[in-house]
Amino acid sequence: RNIPPGEYELMARPQGSMASPGGGLVPASGSPAEFGSVQIDLVADVENVLIATTTGAVVRGEAVFDEALPPGGRFTISPTATKTRTYSGPPSVETTGTQFTMKGLFGPMLLRGNASGGPQTWALKAVLLRGKDITDEPTTFASSDSGHLQVVFTAKAPALEGSVTLEDGQPALGATVVLFSHDPKTWTSRSSFNRMMPVGKDGKFLVRGLREGRYYAAAVPPEVMAGFGQLTPEFMETLSSVATVVTLNEGETRSLDLRLLKFEQQ
Repeated sequence: RNIPPGEYELMARPQGSMASPGGGLVPASGSPAEFGSVQIDLVADVENVLIATTTGAVVRGEAVFDEALPPGGRFTISPTATKTRTYSGPPSVETTGTQFTMKGLFGPMLLRGNASGGPQTWALKAVLLRGKDITDEPTTFASSDSGHLQVVFTAKAPALEGSVTLEDGQPALGATVVLFSHDPKTWTSRSSFNRMMPVGKDGKFLVRGLREGRYYAAAVPPEVMAGFGQLTPEFMETLSSVATVVTLNEGETRSLDLRLLKFEQQ
């Protein structure tokens, strides 16, 4: 009652939920928990709202490596909700060999992953669903996606190294090197292209595990980074007009020297 007009998400969850050992939530009864939600555009009284609940999608996928993963090598898959929700717990993920199973998937998700093993530095190359790259595309997964999902890791991820200096050539201590895609379509805070790396005491930096592509690179003063905290679309748009463009190809380590940016005081 007495709800101001606007767009709302109405959520339903079981009472007495608790965390399960494998992740996610289960009600006190021990049965699999069911959750549901519905979008409502409230302009007048709404009656007879139906919320269909579900235990969430179960999706099986495969981790793919461009080089053989050494014995003892491991990988993890991390589904991350793109909307802040309090009615459902995090999905659980089980791995067997190069196969993984995600349970309790609700709403739009981004998949991220890490791999380790051998002398290689492994990095996420792409997330593919039916051959389409969805790495930065929030996706509501369905059980029918099983067998069509691949998380691709590479041991040939490009890297970027270099130094940051002041106008007098001295190292720019405290600066942060910001990297983000040249493509404005990816200018989101969760983009897999985003990187922020503080420079060392000698003013040098090294960023590994990058995705291939064309980037903007900028050296930002500490007081500016403190004001933003994270890469927002607005911040990336501002930086794009003064940043340096660099293309990173598979397996290469590019060298790039940057001058610390100056920002006018507001």
